[in-house]
Order: sequence, then structure tokens, then C-alpha cells
Amino acid sequence: LQASGADLIALQEVTPKLCGLLADEPWIKQTYYLSSSPAGEGLSPYGPLVLSRLPGSLEHLELVSGKSVVKALFHFEGEPVQLFVVHLFSDRTEDAALRRLEQLEELSSHFLDDGSVWLVGDFNLRGCLELNDFQDAWLVRGTARNGLTFDPAVNSLARLTSGRARSGRLDRLIYRG
Repeated sequence: LQASGADLIALQEVTPKLCGLLADEPWIKQTYYLSSSPAGEGLSPYGPLVLSRLPGSLEHLELVSGKSVVKALFHFEGEPVQLFVVHLFSDRTEDAALRRLEQLEELSSHFLDDGSVWLVGDFNLRGCLELNDFQDAWLVRGTARNGLTFDPAVNSLARLTSGRARSGRLDRLIYRG
């Protein structure tokens, strides 16, 4: 992570213990704002965490579904940006596709009218995502690679934790504005 030099880092399934370990890292203390305190508020038993070099506001939102989302508001090149870090329901959940749509619909009630909106995280979705006015950064970039973010064929941890060996691009960045 340190070598990436990223302005924003969005993590999912962070435990309070991992948050504390990250918060104790000197390079993080010197460079990043965290969306949770070192004690890991909003991360029990786990949840999303944002590390940001950009000043602004960072807060955890609890959705009706019980899922936690991080909302970040900041300015980039003088323009307001709203970043939401999500972890949508997996296919292991009954009615997963419907539940994901409900999560996104509820989340949209938190969008401000002005500025860009970025949704980033684990969408737990293998197919296309069509959300009004949003573009998929991977598709816009037009890269020739397949874009898999979950691939049990090459990732031994994915192979061990997955009941199925289906690869997919579960993690995404979609945006509007």
C-alpha cells in the first residue's frame, strides 16, 4: 500500500484489529486521514475503511440492510467529490441481486446534487452493472485485460475461501459527473 502512493485507499472487511495496526504505521500517521479511529469504530466485526491524503469529511453510514458504508466528501481539482465505499451482498445471500439493488437505492438517498459521485468497493457482481448516469471506470478506460478481481485459478486465498471457482470482476469503481 505504501509503495502505491495513492491519494485514496478503500479497503473492505477491515477488522478493528487491522485498523489499529494500520493506524500505528508511521507512514499512515504522517500521510493519511482514516475513516475510523484506531479503535475501529464502525468496523465491528468488520467493515470498509478509507485512507485519504485529501482533506475532507469521512463518516460511516449504517444502511437498513446492516451493511456499513464509508462516505467521503472532498474537493479534487477544485470540484466537489462524493466517494462511497461499499461492500454489497454476495451471491451467498438469498435474493442477492435484489438485495444489492436495494442497497444501491438506499445509498442514492445520500448523494448530494452537485459534484461527482464515485462508488467503489466490492459489488459482488460478475455481470454488467447498469446504474443510471454512472460509468464503469474499467470499461471507460478500455483496457485489453479481462479485469478479474476475484480469480481462484491464480489466487490461492480465493480458491480456499470460495465454494465455487467462478472468476469475476467483483470490485469496481463507478462514477458520474
